[in-house]
Amino acid sequence: MRSLRSRTFIAGYLTLFCFSGSVWLAHLRQPTANAEGLKSAKADVKRNEGGPFAVVELFTSEGCSSCPPADANLQRIETAAAKLDQKVFPLSFHVDYWNRLGWKDPFSQAAFSERQREYSEILNSDTYTPQMIVNGISEFVGSDRRLSDQAIRKALETPPKHTIVLSASETDDLRRLSFRYQVTGSLSKAQELPDNVLNIAVATDLETVSVGRGENGGRKLSHVWVVKSFQVIPLGSRDGTFEVDQAFVKQKHSRVVAYVQSRSTGVISGAFALGL
Repeated sequence: MRSLRSRTFIAGYLTLFCFSGSVWLAHLRQPTANAEGLKSAKADVKRNEGGPFAVVELFTSEGCSSCPPADANLQRIETAAAKLDQKVFPLSFHVDYWNRLGWKDPFSQAAFSERQREYSEILNSDTYTPQMIVNGISEFVGSDRRLSDQAIRKALETPPKHTIVLSASETDDLRRLSFRYQVTGSLSKAQELPDNVLNIAVATDLETVSVGRGENGGRKLSHVWVVKSFQVIPLGSRDGTFEVDQAFVKQKHSRVVAYVQSRSTGVISGAFALGL
């Protein structure tokens, strides 16, 4: 169980945002942004330039009364990152174990709950919401701005070990999108591939829901970079292809994010995003 197993999951949307390390903390302390702070997917090409990155995974739920502040923190992180042009990839993974409290989170999936449990074994942590994990190694309560700022700043000081490039490819199936990936790294092929997988997340910029019941009943909640589709591809080679179901894509409001991760340690060593 102490590994992130290779599977295909259905989940959400994600984007990449770039920031500058020296002024990162100052910008993170700006007020929480609204939808106007969301940037166009067209900027992804610029933001995929080389350099340190931070993949920020938030495990959250609309059925959890403690989660809205963490959702707001992720939006704050996304907005600050967009202003600074550094590579920050915020992802909202909605778990399903709070659905029993009277409200079924429309973005929740059992696969996301399982992914979080696998993290708990690797990181020797509890399984709870809201939980934020940065680059697969730092975990803390997702609403804690101080800890999230520290973890992201540290990530942005760490050179990537892998470089990923995604490109669209042709397909005859109008219901699906096809992509090609290429992964290069600083280690030899024998060292870098066996333990690594390529995670593929498709995420939506912004989702807003009026919650009818449960702990957040009567509230209108907003979430950024909601994962709708998630695949885990074993890295048996440096290049390959994958497909995305069109049902998970909102034109001009979705991105596909790819990131390399160790199955045994959870460490994320490279990331790339492409607007859809």
